[in-house]
Amino acid sequence: MNLRLATSLKRVRAADTTKLLVFPVAALLAGNQLSSQQPNTHPVASIRWGGAGDHTPEGAKYRVLQGKVQDGNGKAIKGAMVYLKDGRTSTMRSVTTDEDGTYRFVQLSQNTDYQLWAQVDQKKSTFKTISSFDNKNEITMVLKVE
Repeated sequence: MNLRLATSLKRVRAADTTKLLVFPVAALLAGNQLSSQQPNTHPVASIRWGGAGDHTPEGAKYRVLQGKVQDGNGKAIKGAMVYLKDGRTSTMRSVTTDEDGTYRFVQLSQNTDYQLWAQVDQKKSTFKTISSFDNKNEITMVLKVE
């Protein structure tokens, strides 16, 4: 990186951290000096520092899914297994309900569909779906095992 680019980066960071910088990546990949006189270079990428709308992994938002497992009469079921299947990777998570019949899953991706159900002995609840189109960050679902 040449001195001109480094100096301009410092000025933008100090002046306004939400501005976008656009620069010719091809020139950097080729090892060329970056200058305004370089022919045939076009802006192909941007860098963003901080500010609202930051899409870095640190700025990622997650969901929380919680609820209760109940029997047909609405009584809480202690020790039920609650399963959560990731629709993208088919990986499974499971938790056991506490004394109140409650369960909780944290750090669920907002861009993934999930399938949820509970099981006690040989009995299962109906399957419920959490859609990636649902924009809630906290979801509560009651699962009935009959």
